[in-house]
Amino acid sequence: MSSGNADAGVLDKPASVQQVVQLASQPFFENQYPILRWFRTGDVMLKQANTYEHEGNLKMAYFLLYRHATLVLEHLPKHPQAKNPKYESAWIEARKALKHDLAKLENLKPAINQEYERYVASLRTRALAREAHRDGENRDDDHPRDDLDESTGSYRRSKIDMLQDPDLAVEYANLEVQRRLRTQGSSPIASEDDINMRLREIRMQIDRASTPSTQPDNDLPLHTTSYSYPEVPGQHSFQDPRLQPPMTIGPRLPPKDLPYTSSGPPLPSKEKIGSRQTIASTISSNAHQFASTALLESGLRLRTMFLPLTLRQRFVSIAGHNTRLELETLGILTGALIQDALFITKLVIPEQISTSDTCEMVDELALFEWTTTQPEDLMVLGWIHTHPTQTCFLSSRDLHTHFPFQATLAESVAIVCAPSYRPDYGVYRLTDPPGLPAIKACRQTATFHPHEQTNIYTDALGRPGHVVEHADLHFEVVDLRPKK
Repeated sequence: MSSGNADAGVLDKPASVQQVVQLASQPFFENQYPILRWFRTGDVMLKQANTYEHEGNLKMAYFLLYRHATLVLEHLPKHPQAKNPKYESAWIEARKALKHDLAKLENLKPAINQEYERYVASLRTRALAREAHRDGENRDDDHPRDDLDESTGSYRRSKIDMLQDPDLAVEYANLEVQRRLRTQGSSPIASEDDINMRLREIRMQIDRASTPSTQPDNDLPLHTTSYSYPEVPGQHSFQDPRLQPPMTIGPRLPPKDLPYTSSGPPLPSKEKIGSRQTIASTISSNAHQFASTALLESGLRLRTMFLPLTLRQRFVSIAGHNTRLELETLGILTGALIQDALFITKLVIPEQISTSDTCEMVDELALFEWTTTQPEDLMVLGWIHTHPTQTCFLSSRDLHTHFPFQATLAESVAIVCAPSYRPDYGVYRLTDPPGLPAIKACRQTATFHPHEQTNIYTDALGRPGHVVEHADLHFEVVDLRPKK
């Protein structure tokens, strides 16, 4: 049920369109999951693709767009819930996006193939150079470089280690979220030059790492079989009377007031600017990307996730009334993908039903429809809940609640706040394997039940996890509960 980020890590190197399609065509759909989760997975695919295209990672954009087209054209129509009128509005949005998918796929193809062809030519030139200079007299600078971004004529993005100095990542994320909000809202558009001007004032130093590979990726063969796009259904498919008009399900939308001022966050003082050349301004031009070092147990890469340091205290305060009544409280963590890192920027409190040891959303469809209306390519990145009478851990019910979050997005986290105990909070994810497949295979129906697997979840905060807390990351609270 993955949205495609971890299993496409091989696309870090240039690849042909045929190779990208081969990866995107690997099986991923299982119809035992509710169709709403697949609509949500598709929405995450589109939002990631949009970001990757904007940031110049055309291969990942193509990969995700192709998967989304396959999902909507081939898989969702066969789902047992496909004809349920409850999902009319979700179908309308999915099919509207499909037309966009197919146009984008065709537009991206030439640039991706050009980059790959020049990459292969570079590898061949390097191989010839090694053969010609195998006596060892050649210098390093005699070798042709294969880290060239052929689509732009510049060298491909170097990786910035956010854990060494995360301030740049957070400052850029704050500015980028502001840009997205203003670009798609009614405020004046914040230009790339505006962002660059502010970023030049940020202190950041980095040594450019240059470790070009000398061999083609064995997982991406130079010669592949032919490929084809998913077929577009006939025009009548887009005129299905079931899909008119869109439904108006869901809670009231939050106020349109932006959480940021038009002038942006305060700039650091000039005394803090490092003497070495900053690379901050080049991030907007896609010369750099935020690196990640965390891995799943399977060895697949996890993108770094930034969590606002004060978010949990704010959530505990919001949950205070329920906590005093010994009732759990639930929140949804949402945010954005920016330069291959994830940033939690909104804490959403959905309508919910709570007991002393459980909490659940009343209407998951309403939350999904709300996220699709947000202007900053908002994605669900996990959830947070309180344990008012228990210690800090993931119960068996919590594990099953978290499964669809992490099955949709591998980096999704579950945060537990236990105000009366120490430790009073934890940030967790399912191990993968064995935790994710164990919960997927579990068929026990009791609310609380034991699992045979012991190593079923793990800490995600700090090394070796993928979550980093930062005090300066902006976030907003959106309460969708009915007003009393």
